Amino acid sequence: SSTPPEALLLVRRPEGSVLISGDSLQNWGTSDQFFNCAGRVVMNLMGFIKPYNVGPGWYSIAKPNKEEVEALLDLDFDHVLPVHGAPVIGKARQKYADVIYGLKEQDST
Repeated sequence: SSTPPEALLLVRRPEGSVLISGDSLQNWGTSDQFFNCAGRVVMNLMGFIKPYNVGPGWYSIAKPNKEEVEALLDLDFDHVLPVHGAPVIGKARQKYADVIYGLKEQDST
């Protein structure tokens, strides 16, 4: 239901399934060396610099149905490889659960 659509890829591997995400799932525990000073401040204020995060920009602009985002937790994945932030190795589904269940419904108008 998001506009533009978000794509995720689930790769099943013997050592654990990997969910590769676009803008939806992010994992920036801290700003890294690629942020300038202003970027660090702004990205923190906008809520981007958080571990195991649903991308705040993506969620507010794309306006997906909350239930569709929650359905990600029905997938069997162990790791997340996000486009934004560090890989999440081990128990990734559990690590994202609180933030996903805590999302507010978006107004689609």
